[in-house]
Amino acid sequence: MMVLFGNVLFRVVLQYAMTLIIVPFLAKAMLDGIYDACNFLWDFITELDEHSKYADQVELFVESARDQIIELYSEHAPDAARTAVDKVHDIFTSIPDSVWSTVPLTLTSAILGIMIVPWSILKMDDFFQYIADRQAARDEAKTKKKVT
Repeated sequence: MMVLFGNVLFRVVLQYAMTLIIVPFLAKAMLDGIYDACNFLWDFITELDEHSKYADQVELFVESARDQIIELYSEHAPDAARTAVDKVHDIFTSIPDSVWSTVPLTLTSAILGIMIVPWSILKMDDFFQYIADRQAARDEAKTKKKVT
């Protein structure tokens, strides 16, 4: 009986702790790591431009590819596609910047919450099942000793 009560209590405490404390901190740490990696990559690329003769060629290639994509879109896109793209663009620009700044943390926390909380509860249930099986085996061994 004590194992069952401990299982239920620990399960509730773990779920609240994971949802309210651990998952948001883990999501923040992950995003900080991603931002730091992007900043490092940006610094590396901008410094590479100063020291490499190939960087200008890469930059010119990327700019020409971008110009060709814009040209193809403006010449060959149907009016319905242009209207749809303009509508989507208007919808996205009407969303305030404060919302966009919180979206990465919210999505990361939600994804981690969906993945980590059930996994940790399953692992905890496996642990309590192991304890209950071990206790049942001990009780059965004691019963056999008393009988003999």
